[in-house]
Amino acid sequence: MKKTLSLLLAVLMLFTVAVGCSNENGGNSTDSVRPDIFGETDVTENPDEPVFSGYLFEPEPEPDESETSETSETSETAVIPTETRPPSDITPLLWQVTSPDGNSIYVFGSIHAADESIYPLPDYIMDAFGSSTYLAVEFDSAAVDEDPERTAQIDTALTYPEGESIFDYVSAELMVAVLDAALGITLEVDMVEGFLEYIGLANLRPFAWETLLSGKVLEHTELSYDYGVDSFFTDEARDRGMEILDIESMELQLEVFLGFSVPLQIASLEAHLDVEKGAENLAMLYEAWKSGDYETILAAIDSEDEDIPEELDLEYTTALLTNRDINMAEVAKEYMAAEMAVFYVVGLAHLIGEDSVLGLLERAGYVVELIAAY
Repeated sequence: MKKTLSLLLAVLMLFTVAVGCSNENGGNSTDSVRPDIFGETDVTENPDEPVFSGYLFEPEPEPDESETSETSETSETAVIPTETRPPSDITPLLWQVTSPDGNSIYVFGSIHAADESIYPLPDYIMDAFGSSTYLAVEFDSAAVDEDPERTAQIDTALTYPEGESIFDYVSAELMVAVLDAALGITLEVDMVEGFLEYIGLANLRPFAWETLLSGKVLEHTELSYDYGVDSFFTDEARDRGMEILDIESMELQLEVFLGFSVPLQIASLEAHLDVEKGAENLAMLYEAWKSGDYETILAAIDSEDEDIPEELDLEYTTALLTNRDINMAEVAKEYMAAEMAVFYVVGLAHLIGEDSVLGLLERAGYVVELIAAY
């Protein structure tokens, strides 16, 4: 079935990948960012406007210890005992999966961007997390943020090698639209290539510009990566001394996006241009996540668009969902075979549908029980 690419991109931002979802900043948290990739050249009219720099945005300065010492014991992300935790009116989807040998894990459908209204999370989620020994996430983005070598790998991966330029693959007309949507810069078609070469950005790959455009979409919502569920649980796990397991890796997710064919990269970049439509889709999917609306999210994944060639639709879905879901299911099996008490968190899109992680596990003889009704 063919998909609406703009709607799938919203699914992607919220439910499928962690690349670019740094909890240091992102979304509409835009204060004090400075783009290293621009050097000293400021190409925006507003110096406070965030600009792309490798891993979405440059991290904000670390707070002074004297400013945080008084509040460290009452962190907003601290796990609150059930009896004192305020009630929650959201019902995100949580499952318990049990192997044929009787070993089980909890599987939670994450959302990579959110707002503070969803916290504290409901008791049934926090109790499941609290009863687990390990936290498993797509990959620990905070650990990547703290590793200069790995962030340097991202910078390298998002740029073409010397001698190549985005204009070898993408039209000047499209890049004019990208600059307008991403940075509010209006240029004539015959000026855009020289401009990007002058400021040193002609070698950025399309996915780098998509990352910046995704940030622009979030600016049109109340959502931020700062409140993403993955970030919340990795922070909690560190506070509790839980071991954090990577289900995938940063490198694998980058390979997925950078491995798209040129026609698909162009189609994806074009679909990112409608920032307002993207914001509408995000808001709709966010409400579906909060209420545990399985059918709405499934419909978004399976929505039709005759404008998207079937071969690109198949490539997109296979790379982003099908292949990764197979690998994620195998990792879940390994955890259960090792009798590990794991709270397993992946983007919700990987858990929806017959060929999802849960569908694959169920067909393999595992018992999948929904804890939050939908």
